[in-house]
Amino acid sequence: MRICGKLVVLAGASLVGLGVCGCATSARTESEDAAAEASPDDALAEVSPDDAFTEASPDDGDTEDSPDDGDTEDSPPEPPRPVRYLGYFASAFDGHGTGDHTAETAAAGANLTFILTTVDGLEAKLTTARAADCRAVLVVQPQLFDWSAGLALRSDWRTGWEAVAAIVESGHEDTVVAFYPLDEPYWNAQGRSVADDTMRAWLTDVAAVIHERFPTKAVGTILAVPTLQRGIGGSYVEMFDWVGFDCYGPWDDCSGWSMPSYVTTLASWLTGDQRMIVVPEAFLWGTSGTGLLAQDVVVGRLNQWHKLLLSDARFIAAVPFLWPTLDLNADGLADAGARDLPWIAERVSQLAESLLRPGESRVFPADFDASSFYSTSVPFAATDRDEATAWNSGGLPPQWIAFDLGEENVLARIELLTTQDPAGSTTHRIEGAVVEGSWFTLGSLEGATRDNQLLEWNGSATVRWVRVTTTAGPSWVAWREIRFFK
Repeated sequence: MRICGKLVVLAGASLVGLGVCGCATSARTESEDAAAEASPDDALAEVSPDDAFTEASPDDGDTEDSPDDGDTEDSPPEPPRPVRYLGYFASAFDGHGTGDHTAETAAAGANLTFILTTVDGLEAKLTTARAADCRAVLVVQPQLFDWSAGLALRSDWRTGWEAVAAIVESGHEDTVVAFYPLDEPYWNAQGRSVADDTMRAWLTDVAAVIHERFPTKAVGTILAVPTLQRGIGGSYVEMFDWVGFDCYGPWDDCSGWSMPSYVTTLASWLTGDQRMIVVPEAFLWGTSGTGLLAQDVVVGRLNQWHKLLLSDARFIAAVPFLWPTLDLNADGLADAGARDLPWIAERVSQLAESLLRPGESRVFPADFDASSFYSTSVPFAATDRDEATAWNSGGLPPQWIAFDLGEENVLARIELLTTQDPAGSTTHRIEGAVVEGSWFTLGSLEGATRDNQLLEWNGSATVRWVRVTTTAGPSWVAWREIRFFK
C-alpha cells in the first residue's frame, strides 16, 4: 500500500518554518513510528514549500458537502448501503406533540416518517410526507385492534383496513413502504392476559390480508425486549418482513442484556428474506436534564449503533426515538426529544448522511475518543459541524484525539480548524490505521499556528481509524472541527 499526502495551511496562515511528512510506503506499527521519529531525517520526506503548502481562496476552505468534493471522473460508484430508511418513530402520531413532525424530521435528515392517525386524518399526513420527500410507515393499530377492554382484534378490522387501503391506493402507493399492525405485540398481549398463540394468530391473519392487497409493501413491528428474553422464536415473527426491538439504556447492559445480544437473538429468528429495524435512543428522560454531558452519553450510544449499522446488511431501517419533547411515563416531567437536544439531533443527522447518502464526499466518524477532555468540550464537539464548540483536552501537549470512521474509506482530505491561545509554534502528527491500533503516519505539521486557522491534509490513504496527536504547542490542545473527505 502506498499512501501519499500533503498538509495545507489555509486562511492566511504563515508558511515560514513549516515542515510536512508527505508519503509512507507501507503501514507501520506504533513502535516502528517511534523508531522513525527518533531519526527525523529518515522519517520525513523532503518537500519544498511550494509542494507542501498552497494558498487557498476563501471558497477553497468551504466545508459544505458539495457532491463533487473529493470525487474524480473515474471514481467507481459507491456500493449500496443495507440501510435504506431513517426516520423518527412516532414522528407523525396523533397526540405526540403537534401530531405531525414529518417536515421537521425531514429537514433534520430523515427520509421516513411513522404515521398513526384516524382514517379521516390519513390523507393529510400522507400528503405532508410526499411533500417532504419522505416515505411512510402506516401504523394501523387503531383500525385493527380494540383497546377498550384489554386487547382484542376488532370485529370490524377488515372494514377499517379497507378504508386505509383505499386512501393509499388513491395516489399514495409510492409514499407508503410499510404497514405496522401493532407495537410491541407480545408484550402488550402478555400485559393484557392475551395468550401468545392468540396474538400470533391475529397477526398472521392481518399480515396475510395486507400482503394480499399490497404484495410489494413490508409488514413490520418492533418488539419489547422481554419478548426476546423469553425466547419466543421465529414462528412468532414469521408473518413480518421487518422486525426490530427497542431498549433505552447502556449498550452493554440494557434491561439485563447487551444490545448485540438482543440483535443476535432477533437475527436468529429471521429468514434471509426478513430484515431488521433498529431503534436508537434519541431522547433524555426528564430526570437526566438536557445538558451537553447528558446528551453526550446518548451520542455515545448512537455511535455504537452507527458502527453496527455499517457492518451488517440485515438492517433495513434506523428508527430513532424520539423527536418532540413529551412526558413519556406520565410522571409530570418533560422527557426531551431530539428536536430540543442539539447534539443528539446533530448526531442522528450525521447518521442519516452516512447511511443514506454514502456517495457524498464528507465522511462522518462513527466513534471518537481522546486522551482527555475538559468540562463539556468532549471529542464529539470536534465533529459536530459547529465551529463555536470545540474538543479541548484540558492540558498541554502531548494530547491526541482519534476517530473511528466505521469502515475503510479512501480519504483524500482532512481539514483541521484550530482553537489556540496563545499563538505559537506547534507540531501535529496525523496517523491512520486499517487494523485498530496499527498506526502509520499520514503527515505531520510543524510551524507557527494561531487560533481559528484552517489546516489541511491532502493525499490518498485507505484508513478506518485516524488519530491526530499534538506533540508540541504553547496552549492546551484543542480543535474546533476536524473534518474528513473521500
